Amino acid sequence: STLFPYTTLFRSCHSLLDHRADSGADRAGNFEDTLMVIRRTEDMIAKMAPERLEGLFAFATSDDDALVRQAVATIREPEGLSLILPLDVAQRAGLDVSQPMACLTLNVASALYGVGLTAAVATALACENIACNMVAGHHHDHAFVPANDADRALSVLQIGRAHV
Repeated sequence: STLFPYTTLFRSCHSLLDHRADSGADRAGNFEDTLMVIRRTEDMIAKMAPERLEGLFAFATSDDDALVRQAVATIREPEGLSLILPLDVAQRAGLDVSQPMACLTLNVASALYGVGLTAAVATALACENIACNMVAGHHHDHAFVPANDADRALSVLQIGRAHV
């Protein structure tokens, strides 16, 4: 199977995805002079250095301040505050931990306005039947994948970036 099917699409619309000026609002903020922010899709994929973070995580919904402080990420949804918690924290709180997730950090200084990185990652993993929940941070993107698939997912991403 093709490990990174989006790279073919990227190559076919290279002119649409090439560097272009933006408002300057990206993950590097005002520090573009000291941190090279990557906007071109093929460059983002080729330069990403995915790594698995230590530990496992659980997705949950709670407004408990103690849990919110321990969350690695939060987002407010109509149903409540969604948290991504270390698995042991969720277990101690009596939350559902039946779907433990691993976090793969992509480690590339991609622009917030960069197009295609998360689509490429999610598609590559989907082609290998690996669920993927993408979370964008200010500095990096993160893929939360089922714990049992984490090593395989990391391999897919490491091999895939070499094919760009």
